[in-house]
Amino acid sequence: VPNFLGRLSNLAHLYLGNNQLTGVIPDSLGQLTNLRNLELGGNQIKGTIPESLGKLTSLLQVGLCVNKLTGTLPESLSNLIRAS
Repeated sequence: VPNFLGRLSNLAHLYLGNNQLTGVIPDSLGQLTNLRNLELGGNQIKGTIPESLGKLTSLLQVGLCVNKLTGTLPESLSNLIRAS
């Protein structure tokens, strides 16, 4: 997942599912405070879910399934009370 995406401050919907993406989820995505939908499912993303995603309090939907993620869910995700 490209790190530069974190600089797209007005981005509201990020759909990158089923694109054979590799690497990790960059911490910079936590800067997308207007993001409402994040879909990264169906890729080859590895590593852990970054704590920074807990800053995305506008998120309504998160899709991370069918990847190679490891570890536990960050406690910061409890801030996302609106997300499904």
